[in-house]
Amino acid sequence: MGEKLFFQPLARFPNLATVFGSVTQPYKKPELSQLDRIEHLFKRRQDTQIVAQQTLDRIEKRMGQVCNMNVPTMTLIARPVFAYRPVISPTAIFDLYHTHAYIKRVPGRVCHFHELSDDYFELNEYGIVYYATRLCENEDEPIGVHNFINGIDKLLGHARKLYNACEALVNVEVIVKLENVFQKKLSRVFNSDPISLPHVPVCYTSEVFASTSNAYSSRDLNDPEHQKIIFEELTTQLLWAFNIPTDNENIMRRVRKVIEYRISE
Repeated sequence: MGEKLFFQPLARFPNLATVFGSVTQPYKKPELSQLDRIEHLFKRRQDTQIVAQQTLDRIEKRMGQVCNMNVPTMTLIARPVFAYRPVISPTAIFDLYHTHAYIKRVPGRVCHFHELSDDYFELNEYGIVYYATRLCENEDEPIGVHNFINGIDKLLGHARKLYNACEALVNVEVIVKLENVFQKKLSRVFNSDPISLPHVPVCYTSEVFASTSNAYSSRDLNDPEHQKIIFEELTTQLLWAFNIPTDNENIMRRVRKVIEYRISE
């Protein structure tokens, strides 16, 4: 039976004939309109990246004018993978935060900061959520793993609030950046319990980047299981930058315990 099926004419398999063509009907080249469509989609993808980067550049410039971030800083961003159109109005965003003190209207977005605060966050109509915070106050103070987890928690909280108010379902990526962390030490205390390491955990680069390997739907951010994956994936990358062996199961068990405690609060 298998041999008979294998030797049937290609025309018996219309989907294969469509792809490869046949002797009587060779494969046809895409029509010009199809090529134009592909080119349009590719260009739109490039344009969304340009728009997103220009938006982030403006956010960081504005933040630099109102906040002192010349200290170890953690910046977190949640954004649609293809931010090619607005998903919510600035008025709707403002209504979500109108009871917050120090909320400000900015064209196409709202931002929140106080001159004496260590935090800055901004949300815009394209669904980009930006959050920045200081990791420590002075040179001698070590950074704690709880600083990473608290920052991720704050970002996801703002992202859920924004995306739940959107009618559009979008795919979201999460990005984390640490700045001014060269030779900064990481505390060995995880969840009030010191971990055993043969060396002092120190960062040997000024900037550290981490990102989710997968895009999550905006609805996934409401799911505790997806939240755990995002927390662990980002935190693992940050710990690696501080020379922490993230393949150590004992260490990762401590990390998961801190994450689960944060999500359950």
